[in-house]
Amino acid sequence: MCEVTDPMMSDAAMKYLLVRPGVPAPLDPNFCPFILSKRQYLKRIADCLEFGKVADFHFAIERPDGCGRDSLPVFTKSHEGFDASVFLAGEAIRYMLWQRGGYKVTLFGPKEVCDAVTAAYSAGGKYDFEVRTMPKIYGTKWSVSTAAKLESLPANKEAPIQCGKVASGNRIAFDLGKSDVKTV
Repeated sequence: MCEVTDPMMSDAAMKYLLVRPGVPAPLDPNFCPFILSKRQYLKRIADCLEFGKVADFHFAIERPDGCGRDSLPVFTKSHEGFDASVFLAGEAIRYMLWQRGGYKVTLFGPKEVCDAVTAAYSAGGKYDFEVRTMPKIYGTKWSVSTAAKLESLPANKEAPIQCGKVASGNRIAFDLGKSDVKTV
């Protein structure tokens, strides 16, 4: 049995993020896909008419061969959707970490969001597993910092990696669910 170690999201965050798909997952009827949550969140951000309640949050994740960057509109501390913003920002960083890897996270945006994400990505925080794992992968110290200005974030640098083209021998294959799509 799988033990869930992430703390529960707040009721306020649930209100902004949890969306069940039209066809429930048979093995987990409470499953709420990340993409549906993000769509609902972005719609609520777009519908927010309160001046000064929405700001931009940016992050960069450095790794030896490049740097990934992304941004997310967030609610400010005084808005009821603030917890949803912090939750989604943390999950967007986690997604990029496991997609591309990295050891140094640089944040820019509202101070309260940056402080909450920094705490979550510190030893003993919500993302303690990532904090302990990424230094083992890269052999370098983990760090999270906040930039004073957007221009201080490292530039996006993605370099394509060409994998071997020899299909003989041992390899890992992923079946993406359609008989005509296979990734080796």
